[in-house]
Amino acid sequence: MQKQAIAMMAVVGCAVTMLTGCGIPKEEHQAVVDDLNAKMAEIETLKGNVAALDSKLDAEKSKVRKAGIELENAAERLTKSKAAVAEASSALASETAKVNRLEGDLSSEKSKVVSAQQNADEVATDLADLQTAYKVLQARWKQFEDNLNTLDDTVGPGKASAPAAGGDKSALDLLNEMGAQ
Repeated sequence: MQKQAIAMMAVVGCAVTMLTGCGIPKEEHQAVVDDLNAKMAEIETLKGNVAALDSKLDAEKSKVRKAGIELENAAERLTKSKAAVAEASSALASETAKVNRLEGDLSSEKSKVVSAQQNADEVATDLADLQTAYKVLQARWKQFEDNLNTLDDTVGPGKASAPAAGGDKSALDLLNEMGAQ
């Protein structure tokens, strides 16, 4: 109960003090109120400035979001470009390998052509040698035939020899028969 009484007396004391004033002169009170009103007006102005700055901030945030989206798109395009470059590089490497292989094949084929040409030249030389030898043999054969014909004319047909199965034939006829077989 004593506590209640003390609390009641404190409340009554505060109420009396408020009703009688706090002892501040009216001019000072009015100056503080005017200052308070000026500060409130300044706060309202600053609130307007804050709202304008918030609007600008929102606009800048929007720009940042757009720039972020553009950056993401650019990064995506860059990634695609890098993939395309990698694919092109791979294709280039493949084609380079094919070109190198084809150049090797071409070199091999050229060496085969050179070798075949050398073989053809050797065969042509051998053919020319054989043709020359053939002409010599033909001339010798002709000389041989002529010698046999001359022999038949000078010696005459052989009387001591047995008659040939085909009748009288000259050596030239026998050689022609042998050549025809």
